[in-house]
Amino acid sequence: DKALDLGRPLLVLHFDDSASVNGAGIAILTQLLLRARDKGRRLAISGVSENFRKVFEIVGITKLVKLHDSVEEAMADLH
Repeated sequence: DKALDLGRPLLVLHFDDSASVNGAGIAILTQLLLRARDKGRRLAISGVSENFRKVFEIVGITKLVKLHDSVEEAMADLH
């Protein structure tokens, strides 16, 4: 939220291998992505495990944001 409020035009959300997201976290992430889109911000997600990629696809997060293997790949795609 803070990064959105500061007006950062490009944001990468990086998840490491030990990251865990429950249903509440997915709801918060979805709200953040929708808010970013409404503010004209460009976001990408990196470092998501294969299991979470599948979950993100099922719940529709991949319709809101692209998933990348690395921060570098995400930044290159955003530019």
